[in-house]
Amino acid sequence: MPVKFHKNIFLNTIKKYNPDIILGIGQCARGNIIRIERKASNLKKTQYKLVNLKLKKNKYSRISYNAGSFVCNFSMYVILDYIKNKKIKFAFIHIPHNYDLSKSIKFIESKIYEARNSK
Repeated sequence: MPVKFHKNIFLNTIKKYNPDIILGIGQCARGNIIRIERKASNLKKTQYKLVNLKLKKNKYSRISYNAGSFVCNFSMYVILDYIKNKKIKFAFIHIPHNYDLSKSIKFIESKIYEARNSK
């Protein structure tokens, strides 16, 4: 997905594929541990939305309630608002910029498996 603050980029993709599960993945500039995001906020930080697919942390990750203020947070907020009355599961993962690629892939694959098998 392009890194742009355009709501329809995200919503048109969801409408096109009509998924049961969405696993958002973004890159964060800081840190050395994967963040499993649980909350997206509007830019004024006056309203927030929580994910409805709560992936579990492990030794390579932590739970975060601050998805930042850039496009990752924006996309989460837009998607969560769109799916609020739909049966679509949604989770979001932030991978640190310099994180090992092979470890990132293994982590994401494990979370895809977890999401598919969640109730």
